[in-house]
Amino acid sequence: MALKYGFYDSINGDRVYSARDFTAIMNNLIMDGVLPQTVGRNQFGAKPASSGLGVIIDSGWAWFDSTYTTLTAPQTFPLDAADAVLYRWDAVVIETDPEDRENTIKVIKGTPAAETAAAKPTLTANQHPLCYIRVTPGLTKLVQSNIENRVGMSDCPFITSIVQTADLTQLFAAWQYDFDEWFENLRVTLSGDVAANLLNRIEGCEDDIEEINTKLESKLEQTDLVGLVKMLESSGTVATSISSGSRLREVNLNNSVTIPLPTDAIAYVYLEASVDKNTGYEITVDRRNDLIIDMTKKRIISGEDGTSSSGIYDTSSQPSVITIADGTITISGTLFRDTWSSSGTPVNYSNNTPLSYYVKYLTKVTQ
Repeated sequence: MALKYGFYDSINGDRVYSARDFTAIMNNLIMDGVLPQTVGRNQFGAKPASSGLGVIIDSGWAWFDSTYTTLTAPQTFPLDAADAVLYRWDAVVIETDPEDRENTIKVIKGTPAAETAAAKPTLTANQHPLCYIRVTPGLTKLVQSNIENRVGMSDCPFITSIVQTADLTQLFAAWQYDFDEWFENLRVTLSGDVAANLLNRIEGCEDDIEEINTKLESKLEQTDLVGLVKMLESSGTVATSISSGSRLREVNLNNSVTIPLPTDAIAYVYLEASVDKNTGYEITVDRRNDLIIDMTKKRIISGEDGTSSSGIYDTSSQPSVITIADGTITISGTLFRDTWSSSGTPVNYSNNTPLSYYVKYLTKVTQ
């Protein structure tokens, strides 16, 4: 029968309706996709599990294939062990199954292959990817750069309003192109004062980032969107003190400072303090000055140790001031150490200033 209508009360079973009759109403109001944000739900965001080889999928609400799927709390999905020499792509998907009448969120394992041949798994029409995960040889724990988000893309779009969805594929592609071009130009930009040049380039992006965020917030009709990029900074001071012993003078930090940073951030760090020698002139201490830190690899990629032509630094015995761990950097230890032989003249210091620290970095909004 071509004509359908509803709903009316059933009298003696003369009006019987199916789930499809009900969902037909929703299909005429919204398109398939993920709600950007609802009360108590987010967007199925993906991040590495705290331990082991796995991925955490955040809460969310989606409408696919005339059914809804909701995850009320973050859930961890373990991945199969990595191959020793081969690469693969896995996918985390929402799968609808009308035959068994159930929806699931599951991992679809890719086929291991050489790096150039590794392909993302082929999904069926009723599998909707939340993210793809690149599993490299011997990998035991994911970092954020292993995860490729698909929420908001053409194969898993946002539901923006009644009878509309937002496919941000072209926008993300434009961002990626601009980033690749910017990164390629770093080989030219990173000359002379490396860190200062890079910081200027980063700060030059702030207005563009805010403009993009404003446009997206207007398009998606919400004021706090998970996943948008923000420029953040942290700064402060920590007290220092002078200690002395047999043929030794040190300027130490009284307390350590731990600063949380995203595990995939590129951070700019600047440290500065000063001391006065007994001869009356001031020496600026920049034990770790103008650093660029790659949090993914947990290493300093640019920046130099402090040096001094007066020879008061004993750089060979200085402990590290910056320690990099998963999601944090810690500033602690000895700014510099001055030693002399038994026949030499000790160098005395009359006073010193607190260590100033300044950190600036790009990150995504997570809540």
